[in-house]
Amino acid sequence: MIILLFFLTAFVATAKTTPTKIIPSATSTPKIYSTETINSQGTVVVQCLIKGNISSKKEKIYHLPGQQYYEKTIINESKGERWFCTEEEAIEAGWRKSLR
Repeated sequence: MIILLFFLTAFVATAKTTPTKIIPSATSTPKIYSTETINSQGTVVVQCLIKGNISSKKEKIYHLPGQQYYEKTIINESKGERWFCTEEEAIEAGWRKSLR
């Protein structure tokens, strides 16, 4: 028992550990593209503003407010198109950012 305890103590003392450093950055909190309103029942309604569009070539492309095709893009949820509140959410779902 004493030999086992000595072995474990020696192992723990010589085991290498990698220090973990968490550094907050500007990208750690995603920018949220949404609006909040209060409906007639007093409930807060969140509307996500990033448009997830599926192109004629079946590419999943998201458009941010202010981009060239944002205003022209219409979301048809019955075709699988959807809304996102953050770019991170769109990327994780497999969509890419519009080039314009």
